[in-house]
Parts: sequence; structure tokens; C-alpha cells
Amino acid sequence: PSLTIMVKQLLLALPILASARFNNSKCPLPHELQAEGLTQRYDLHRNYPGMYYELAFHDILQWVCPKVTCVNTNKTIETYPDGQEYVNEAWGLKCLGKDYPQVLLNNVTDIPGHFEAFVPATQIPGLPKSFISDILFPNTIIDFVDGDAGWTLEFQCVEVPLLGVVYTGINYYSKNTTEEAFQDMDAAAYKAGIDYYFTQAGPTIRRVPQDNCFGDAALV
Repeated sequence: PSLTIMVKQLLLALPILASARFNNSKCPLPHELQAEGLTQRYDLHRNYPGMYYELAFHDILQWVCPKVTCVNTNKTIETYPDGQEYVNEAWGLKCLGKDYPQVLLNNVTDIPGHFEAFVPATQIPGLPKSFISDILFPNTIIDFVDGDAGWTLEFQCVEVPLLGVVYTGINYYSKNTTEEAFQDMDAAAYKAGIDYYFTQAGPTIRRVPQDNCFGDAALV
């Protein structure tokens, strides 16, 4: 093709190339993910702890269950004997109507809104308890909204040498179960560019029904 045609083709491809912020060779760094002004809205001790309901997820480990409902997590800040702070998550889901409570631990790092997470003993149906106990899941808050109508959009990514990214997880955690909350988090996910991972390292985003979990009046 002529030089003119090649230039035109390159110009047409630029929007696609520019949108490809992430790839599967390396996990994104926290500063590449977090929304502008996050540290002004988010405070580990003041407004992050509390009960959240997962309205949607991208997580091959949760996809093991054919029917996931009523996923929630109660986040509290605790301290190890050596003074290291961590977020203790009393997490749980229903798989085919049966409860599977789970403890998730997120070690606090020097980067606000970024944790080193791990699962001491998994309760996910079909997996051995020690299946992922030795794996660290870097967990980054993408964006955060304070208050009773607040939410936290979180992203985990694991990479290994030579193979690159082998796991990604995305959690839409909200203080309420409204459609507005889901849409706000979904918009934040697209704005951050993590929609790239919706179809990478596992199936796409999956909505989580929260009906008849604890009584609708307590959820909305």
C-alpha cells in the first residue's frame, strides 16, 4: 500500500491503541488504576470499614459455583501482634442456596487503598482449603464513595514470571443494593480502563442477586 494509505490506517488505529492501557504481560501498578482524588475520599479508618454487598464480580474462583447469590463482606481494621495493620473481611456467598463463609485478610501497605491480600483457608465449593493459601493477591481500590450510599470498586491481579497475568479479580462492593450503585461502579470501572479485564483470565462480569438475603429492607 502507498504511504498515504498506511498513514490513514495508522491514524484510524490510534484510538484503539490509545485505549489499550493494559495488557496481560504485567499487572497494572496502583497509580495506573486509582481514580483521581481517591485519597481525598477514602480513609482506611474513618470511612472504609463496614458491611458491603457484592453487586457484581469478575473472578474465576467465584465462577466455580454455577449459581452465586448474596455475596457480602464485613470489613474491619485489625492489627497483628507485630503492629502490622490489616483489613479482616468476614466474607461469604451462597452457592446454590448454601452458605459458604470465608475469611479474607488484606495487609495494609504504604500505598493508600492498596493491600496485599490472601486467603488463609478457602471455603469456595470444589476447592481444597489450602488451594490458594500461599498466594498473595495485590488488591487495589479503584474508586471509592463514602457514606450510607457509598461503595468501593476493587481489583486484584496476580502475575508470574514468563507467564504474565494469570489471575484478575474485580469486586463491585456497595453499602446498598441499588441499580444506581452498580451503574456508578460500572462507570468507574470503564473510566479506569479495567473493562479490558472483563474478558481476560476468566469469564466476564457477573451480576450477583441480593434478593431475600437478609431482608430487603436492610439492603436498600
